Amino acid sequence: MQLDQLKRREFISLLGGGSLLAPFAASAQEAGRTYRLAVLTANAREAPQNMALLDELRRYGFVEGQNLVIRLA
Repeated sequence: MQLDQLKRREFISLLGGGSLLAPFAASAQEAGRTYRLAVLTANAREAPQNMALLDELRRYGFVEGQNLVIRLA
């Protein structure tokens, strides 16, 4: 009888400890912020004006596909 209670207590302790550590495991891979930018233009993506905009954004640390999503419409 006492052996069953001991196993039950160990099991409950294991579940409790696991539930306390679960949030730390989930936040281990924290994603950076992703910025979204929409530009209304009549020019193609490869137009000099749009390329200049993209170059300036890269200069300030915004990299398309990493922390920046751009939609040219």
